[in-house]
Amino acid sequence: MNTLDFTLKNNDAIEFTFQKTQPLKFYKNDVLLGAFFIDVATRKSDRLYEIKTFDYIGVIDKMVFEGATYSNALVSTIVSDILGPIPYTLEIALGNKRLTGTIEQCTVREALLQVVFAINAIVDCSRSEKIKIFSASSTVISSVENGIYEGQSFETEDEVTEIRLTLNDGTQVSRKNPYLPNDVYDITIDPGHGGNDPGASYKYNGKVYNESDLTLKISLLLKKELEEIGLKVKLTRESDETLANYEINGRAVIPNKTKSKYSLSIHINSFTGSMNY
Repeated sequence: MNTLDFTLKNNDAIEFTFQKTQPLKFYKNDVLLGAFFIDVATRKSDRLYEIKTFDYIGVIDKMVFEGATYSNALVSTIVSDILGPIPYTLEIALGNKRLTGTIEQCTVREALLQVVFAINAIVDCSRSEKIKIFSASSTVISSVENGIYEGQSFETEDEVTEIRLTLNDGTQVSRKNPYLPNDVYDITIDPGHGGNDPGASYKYNGKVYNESDLTLKISLLLKKELEEIGLKVKLTRESDETLANYEINGRAVIPNKTKSKYSLSIHINSFTGSMNY
């Protein structure tokens, strides 16, 4: 099952209304990524919405097949009974095969899986508006050994941080890109100063306020707000600690190390005297 989660920003002050399983089509560079259906739509602020979707496999995972018994029945007939109004394509050779047996009451997804396993087929929805059912290749064109995937290649415009594969026997393997850091963030926030560097200070009603304490509090609150709208946020420090500027984990190095798209450093000034408002 393919899922697609995204954050939608409304540039106009018009409230959006979403329906459960509302269909959406997604394209990238005019190439269809697939048909998806809304699972959860959450309004995060006046103009921001967080949307979670799934493809046709997710749809049929929520549908019920009442069960049936077949005797030397065409696979095309069985698949039609199972999927009903769901659009699909089925290889002619697979559709002409015959099966005998009983499918107990279950989800439509589970019923379809029983059939495709019996005929050695594959189900996929990628880059399509339909469920595609086609023959599994009997030729080994690639292999996975010790978590290393060899034998095929792919192209992508995005930065690849990890590849995850599920083999025919259900085994899951993954391989992280060794040339990228483990974590890639949208934004790095640097709470100014810290540790033995308190920054500016101000005394009010007998209490001393240090810049380093206030910048940390502001940064933690900002991190929470940004994460609530789906951004991945890195802080250069999360406690009252001393940070060097250009060492391995220095505050000037962390944004590049984490591949952050944006970097924000928070500081506060103080002054003595009076100010007229």
